[in-house]
Amino acid sequence: MEIRRIFIDSNAIIEAHRTRCWNVITGHHRIETVGKCVEECGTGEQDRDGYVKIDVEALRERIPILEVQIGEIIALELRLENLAGLDPGEKHLLAFAVTQQDAWWVCSPDNVCIRAAVILGIQDNLISLERIAEESGVNISFRDQYTKKWLRKKRSEILFEEI
Repeated sequence: MEIRRIFIDSNAIIEAHRTRCWNVITGHHRIETVGKCVEECGTGEQDRDGYVKIDVEALRERIPILEVQIGEIIALELRLENLAGLDPGEKHLLAFAVTQQDAWWVCSPDNVCIRAAVILGIQDNLISLERIAEESGVNISFRDQYTKKWLRKKRSEILFEEI
């Protein structure tokens, strides 16, 4: 398989920590994220059931944290026109990703992020956390939205809506 950079959002980072595959996947792939996603990993309702605490400093030491320029965000917003509901982390991640010339993937289970990828014509650059884990030699049962099957179905649904 061709080595690609994988830009991962906060939801996928949290799920990888919850399932304890984070160290394995970051050891096998070029996993990167943006500062806004790191910020999102460090916030949230810490007293709710199922909350996964992320050591933000360890995260910063483990993978590259990419800086997004305001011009990249504005350019993305112009391309997406009136798309509502794109979270800041995913917006920053996509804004950075679409400027890259080398091969890359985006890992996000977010419905609006997938819709944005379809609008941008980069739906084939989406990858599930399950696939990343499998390619790292890990066989874990993920929540539905992190699976290959879910991503394939969601991407197809959105593509048909756009036609």
